[in-house]
Amino acid sequence: MVITNLAICTELWKLLNKVFFEGAEVNWVGFKGRVYQVIHDNSIRMKDYTFNIMEDLRIWNYFKVKHRVSKTSKFIEISWSSPEQGDLMICCDGASCSNPCQASAGIYFRDASSSVVGALCVGLGWKTNYIAEVSAVIYGLMLTRRWNMKKICVRSDSMRCLQALKQGEFPWELFQKWKVAYAFYENVRYVHNYREVKFYSR
Repeated sequence: MVITNLAICTELWKLLNKVFFEGAEVNWVGFKGRVYQVIHDNSIRMKDYTFNIMEDLRIWNYFKVKHRVSKTSKFIEISWSSPEQGDLMICCDGASCSNPCQASAGIYFRDASSSVVGALCVGLGWKTNYIAEVSAVIYGLMLTRRWNMKKICVRSDSMRCLQALKQGEFPWELFQKWKVAYAFYENVRYVHNYREVKFYSR
């Protein structure tokens, strides 16, 4: 517990200064009382969650600190599957250093046997994260035409990006490119995956 360590170190430093500079005598009972009071007073400011660790619970009970709401971890199973027969999978990602800032997009292409048939990395200039994500998909669709595949599976970790592509609602600067790229294909499926899937699929 950080506040406990901070309170003990602070009061110990004050006591050391009093002994050294003022010649005061060490009173451990008073020292413990001041530490107890500092921790109890500052515990009111704490707004974070607890992870229900036994060491923390014992410290809180000792100093009579009010318990906080427990933060539980939720485990989500992730998986990656090959594209269907006759499909070409586009795995896209885009990012910027800040929001907005210099951005880039990365795409790689897989066939039905999961073999990588191509890859693309492109600089986008000064863009937001959202624009970078959408641009990655659009550039992927534009490049996929060279394989003459009519059925495409698009994978991205940005749910907002995929929803915009499904509804055709995104910034005007990208709309014309998306319209031209999308018109070439018979079927485009959009699949959301978590960021961790990228490491699993490599």
